[in-house]
Amino acid sequence: PGVPAALELKRGWNAWIVCNAPYGVRLGGGARSGEAAELLALYRAFGARLREHGVGSTLALLALEDEHLRALGLHGLRRTSLVNGGLECVLASGTI
Repeated sequence: PGVPAALELKRGWNAWIVCNAPYGVRLGGGARSGEAAELLALYRAFGARLREHGVGSTLALLALEDEHLRALGLHGLRRTSLVNGGLECVLASGTI
């Protein structure tokens, strides 16, 4: 759901993957009904693609919730708390 099939990386490229992923919060309006489950599915699918195609690459990803980062299924990422657009969020970074 929403993760492009075109994500193709080759080992040795020293690629950086930088992502300001959806937070599940609309500007000025809060969350939509059912969006939380869709969002977790998106993070799970993105994490699966990263584990399949991004090994050895460096990831930097903004997320609103630790639950979203856990859904990626990636371990050893550094977490830095920050504010982005007035929302408290987490920057997760590290090698996949």
